Amino acid sequence: MSEQTQSTHPQNKERTRVLVECAALIALGTVLSLIKIPIGHLGGSVTLFSALPLVIICYRHGVKWGFASTLIYSILQMLVDIPTVVKLFAPGEGLKWYLALVSIMLDYLVAFTVIGVASLFSKMKHPTAALTVGALVGMVCRYISHFFSGWILYGAWAGWYFDAAEEGSFASQSEGAAKFSAWVLEHFGSGQGLAAFYSAFYNGLYMIPEIILTVIGAAAVSAIPFIANRESRLKI
Repeated sequence: MSEQTQSTHPQNKERTRVLVECAALIALGTVLSLIKIPIGHLGGSVTLFSALPLVIICYRHGVKWGFASTLIYSILQMLVDIPTVVKLFAPGEGLKWYLALVSIMLDYLVAFTVIGVASLFSKMKHPTAALTVGALVGMVCRYISHFFSGWILYGAWAGWYFDAAEEGSFASQSEGAAKFSAWVLEHFGSGQGLAAFYSAFYNGLYMIPEIILTVIGAAAVSAIPFIANRESRLKI
């Protein structure tokens, strides 16, 4: 056996190990994304630490593995939510086909892939800091992607959402919601300002708890030696 073959064999074995680890964590994140706690009344929900396995990949294996894994996860999320994705193209949904594609990009492909920015913090000296800061920045980036989707594509719903006279709106759900909505309309009026607030508020209902849970989870797993150990990181 040549010297080159002897040197590449351990690397190939290590690459396979990392591939299996990433695949297992992606699968775990996908399963956890199915465990949902409904937030709000229009479909928003908080999952059970579904992004945490992605943050662990980003921390343990760096930028290339991190972004590759979050991209694969984003595609799986799109497939899991295929009824919602198909509905975007249904007549009467208010989006032309090309806008539906933009919605899919922002709410799935971009929103979950950008969690990979957590890998940019993987070289921070302290494992807890690297994991928690990475989780926070990655999830905030996801929130921003959802925000732009809601603002650009669904901002026209803002007036209805905060109108207590409209059946099924947020404002019609309770007296407190009606008072809050009246304040929003008084201060933001209509147009792009109201659309931006609507998107920030609606997406924040589920994304802010999701961000908090993910950061807490990242801090907790940083105490696990196997996860905190980065010495086995594969160089690619």
